[in-house]
Amino acid sequence: MKSNKLKKLTVALSIAAGLLVGAAGAKGAAIEAFSAGLVNPAEQRAGGHADLNTTFGFATEDASIPAVGPFDPCYTDSGVCERIVGGAAKDIEIELPPGLVGNPNGLARCAISDLSVPACPTAAQVGIGHVGLLALGSTIFGLAKAAVYNLTPERGALAQFGMNVFGVNVIVTVTLRPSDQSLIATVHDVNTALPPYFSDVTIWSVPGAPEHRLEQACSNNNLAWVDEGHCEALLAPKLYPFLANGSECGQLSTARLRVNTYQHPDVYDEATSTPQSLTGCEEESFKPGISVKPTSANTDSPSGLEVNLTIPQAWSNAIDSAEFESGRRLPLATPPLRGAEVILPAGVAISPSQADGLGVCADAQIGIGTDSPIACPDSSKIGDVELSTPLLSEKVGGALYLGTPLSSDPASGDMYRLFMALENEERGLLVKLAGKAKVDPNTGQITTVFDQSPQLPFSELKLSLKSGPRAPLATPTACGTYTTKASLTSWATGMAPVNLQSSFKITQGPNGTACPANGGGLSPKLNAGTANPLAGSYSPFAMQLTREDGQQALSGLNMTLPPGLIGKPAGIPYCPDASIAAAAAKTGAAEQASPSCPAASLVGTSTVGAGPGSSPFYLSTGRVYLAGPYKGAPLSVAVITPALAGPFDLGTVVVRAALQVDPTTTQITAVSDPLPQIVKGVPLRLRDLRIDLSRPEFTLNPTSCDPMAVNATVFGAGSAAANASSRFQVGSCERLAFKPSLGLSFKGATRRSGHPALHAVLKFPKGSNANIRKAQVLLPPTEGIDNRNINNPCTRVQFNANACPPSSILGTAKAYSPLLDKPLEGPVYFRANGGERELPDLVADLNGQIHVVLVGYIDSVRKKGTETSRIRNTFATVPDAPVSRFVLDLKGGKKKGLLENNTNLCKADNHATVKFDAQNGKVHDFNPAVTNGCGSKQGKGAQTSASR
Repeated sequence: MKSNKLKKLTVALSIAAGLLVGAAGAKGAAIEAFSAGLVNPAEQRAGGHADLNTTFGFATEDASIPAVGPFDPCYTDSGVCERIVGGAAKDIEIELPPGLVGNPNGLARCAISDLSVPACPTAAQVGIGHVGLLALGSTIFGLAKAAVYNLTPERGALAQFGMNVFGVNVIVTVTLRPSDQSLIATVHDVNTALPPYFSDVTIWSVPGAPEHRLEQACSNNNLAWVDEGHCEALLAPKLYPFLANGSECGQLSTARLRVNTYQHPDVYDEATSTPQSLTGCEEESFKPGISVKPTSANTDSPSGLEVNLTIPQAWSNAIDSAEFESGRRLPLATPPLRGAEVILPAGVAISPSQADGLGVCADAQIGIGTDSPIACPDSSKIGDVELSTPLLSEKVGGALYLGTPLSSDPASGDMYRLFMALENEERGLLVKLAGKAKVDPNTGQITTVFDQSPQLPFSELKLSLKSGPRAPLATPTACGTYTTKASLTSWATGMAPVNLQSSFKITQGPNGTACPANGGGLSPKLNAGTANPLAGSYSPFAMQLTREDGQQALSGLNMTLPPGLIGKPAGIPYCPDASIAAAAAKTGAAEQASPSCPAASLVGTSTVGAGPGSSPFYLSTGRVYLAGPYKGAPLSVAVITPALAGPFDLGTVVVRAALQVDPTTTQITAVSDPLPQIVKGVPLRLRDLRIDLSRPEFTLNPTSCDPMAVNATVFGAGSAAANASSRFQVGSCERLAFKPSLGLSFKGATRRSGHPALHAVLKFPKGSNANIRKAQVLLPPTEGIDNRNINNPCTRVQFNANACPPSSILGTAKAYSPLLDKPLEGPVYFRANGGERELPDLVADLNGQIHVVLVGYIDSVRKKGTETSRIRNTFATVPDAPVSRFVLDLKGGKKKGLLENNTNLCKADNHATVKFDAQNGKVHDFNPAVTNGCGSKQGKGAQTSASR
C-alpha cells in the first residue's frame, strides 16, 4: 500500500452534508480514506444550512503485481507504475444520513448536453470539486478543479448533478434509499479511460452566497487555474437555501460509502462515517394543520374521508443578498413529520359494507423497505394520496392499501393494517409507509397511527378514502358535530407533540332525509312462509327480516309461528351445548372448515346482511342446528355464523334462540339471544336477517287453511321495539282425509254402583289426514260421576308449579306423534277452573321432548223430555299437530274411580256419541260401542257413524 501517493481528484458528488469514512474490503476498490463534514460551524444546527465537504481516496499497489483485468490503469511515481487495489471503480454510491436533504428546484438547471461544451450557467453551480484521475498507461493524468452543476434530471432520478473533468462528464444521480428514504448519491459506470482515485467535493448550502462568488466565476469547467483577480461573479439579488441539515439534535445517523469494481461488480467495499452532531432543536418551528371530514354528511351511511395535512415549509423563503452579507441567516428548515396519531370521533366506524370484494395487500406485495414495484391488488386499495414537497416541482400521487392482518386483536393495530405508497416514476421517487388502525373492540372508535415517517419535507398531504356504497367508513347514526383529534410529532429532538382538532357536522339522515329522531326508531319488515304452502305437507320455511337506512340496527327478535306450522325433531340429534360453546371460541375459518356441531343436527342455513347503505355486506352462510333445552324452553336452535368479512376473520358468531312451545296449542315462539352489535371493533349495523329451514321433512304445514300470520317483536339497538307481521295461509285442505277411530272400553265392575276404569284409544288411518281441532265424547247413559271422588282437585297454581296432590290424579294419558322420537305421556288431573265451569276440568299433562296440556271440559247433558243425563267431555282446543295414536286411561274403583255405573252394564245400551271436528273443517261423528266385562252380553245397540 502506498497511501501517501493518493492524488487529489473528484469523482462523486453529494447533495447533503456529512458522509462517510471506512476501511477496505477483501475485494473491489480498496477505500483507504474518507471524510465528510459540515464546513461552516455557525450553521451546524438542526434545520440549518451548512456546506458539505466530502473526501475519499482509494489505496494503490505496485503495478508489478499481475493485472486483475482489462481495466487496470496505473500511474508512475518515481518510475514505478502503481494501480488501484482491486481494480478500477465501477459504481460509487454514497448513502446519506436521514434528514440531510437538498432542494434543487429553487436553482437554475443545466442540461446534461451543455455540461461538456461547457455552457452551463453560473446560476446553476452548486459546488466545487477537485478530482484525481489515472490514465491507462504509465503516466498520471493529473488533478482537476471543476464546478458542480444542478442538472435537469433524467427520467427515474430525483435529482442529478454533474461536472466536467478533463472532458469527461461525471453525473451523480440522486435517489432514495428504500429502507429509510434517505438520499443516495451514485455515480454509475465510472469512465474506464480516466478512473478516479481521489475526490474532494464541497456542496454549497446557499449557492448564491457572497463567499462563493469567486469560485462560481473561476471554476466554470476550466482545466487550468485562473487568476482569481480576473474572476468576479455578479451577486444574486435573492438567496435561496439549497441544503438543509437534519432536525435531530445529537449525533447523526451513520452514512455509508459503497464501491464496486468492473472486475468484481457484485462485491462492494464499504466505509461508514458519522458526521458532526447538531444543536439548536429548540429553534425549529413546526406548525402543522389538519382538516378531517367525511365525504357524506348523512347519518348511518357509507362514507369516504378527506384528510388534509399541511406543514408550512421555509424552503422558498429567500432573503436579500445584502441582508445575508450583513449577517442575517436564512430561516431554518421546517422539521419533517415523524409520527401522526389521528383519533376519529366516536360514531365514525369501519363499515361492513366495504367487505364485499375487498382484498388485502401482502407484505411481500408492498415491499416495505425495498424498491420493488408495488404489486398490491386493486381490491386492497381504499384511498388515494397526493403529496406536495419542496423537493419536487410536481405533486406526488399515491394510494392507501389495506394490509394483510397479522392479529385478531383489533386494538393492537395488527389486525387493520395500512400501507401508504407514494410514487413518481418520472423522478424515481417511491416511498412506502406502514401504518395501523387501532380499533376499540367495544365502541369501534378508530385511531390511525403512522409513527415512522421518513425525514423528507412536505408541505401538504391529501388523503382521500374512497366513497360510494363500498366506502370503508360508516358515518354516525345521529346528527351533530363530531371532532377529530390529532397528535403530530416532528423529527426535532425534544419537541413536544402538536395537538390539533378538526370538526365536521352530520346534518341530515340517510339519502338526504331529515335527521332521525329518538335514535332512529324502528319499522322492520317481515316476510316469512313455506316454499310449498300445501296443507299438511312438509316444506322448507324461510324468513327475512329487514330494516331501512336510518333506523336502529336489529338487536333481537321474538317470532311466533302460526298454529300448526311446526317442526319434526324426530331422528335429529341435538347439537351439544359444549359444541356450541366451542364454536363461539373458534375463528371463522376454522368453524367453516370444520363445523363444531354434528351434521346430523343441521336443519337449515342463515344469512346476515350488515352495514349501511344500499349494498350491505352478507356474511358467510351460517348454519342452523337443532339443540336441546335452553332458558326454560324444551328445544332451541343455534345459529352459528363464521364471520368472514372479505379478508378479515372476525371469529364465529353464535346466536341461540329458545323455542318455546305453547302447551295448549303447540304454537312455537322463537326467542333469540341479543344479536351481536359489534364484532372485532366493527359495528355490524344489522339490517337483513334470513333463516332458511331447508332440511327435508323438518317443517310441517298446518292442516288448517284459515288465514294466519307469522308475527314478530323486533328490538333495535337503541332500545326501540316494533311489531312486524307476515301473512301466512296454506291451501288444498280439502284433499286431507279425516276419519279417526276411537275405541272405548270399561274395565272392572259392571254392576250398578260399580266404579269402572275407562280405556280409550284414538287412532288415525295411514295417509294424509287433517288433524283434530275439537273432540267431544258423550259417554253411555249408564255412567255418572261419583262426587265423592272429586273433592280435592288440583288448583291452577299447583298445576303450574307441578305440585298437584296425588288425590287429584284421575289416570294417565299417552300420545304418539310421527314428529317425536318418543311418546308424550303423563298424569290426567282433575283441575279446578276458578268457577268458570260447574265441574273441574279433566287435564292431561303430557311430557317428553315438549310439554302439551290437553284441557277437557266435563259437563252433563240431559236428554230432552227425559230424566236421563249423560257425561260429556269436550277437548275444545286440540293442537294442529299429527297424532298417530292417543291412549287415555281413567282409574276405576270405589275410592278413586270418577265414573259410577247407574245400572248394570250387561243389561244396558253401551254406546258412546263421538264428535270430531278437523282443522280443515271436516267433521266425523260416530257412535262406537263401549266394551265391558260382560262377556257375550255387551249390551244393546249397534254403532253408527257420519262424516262430512
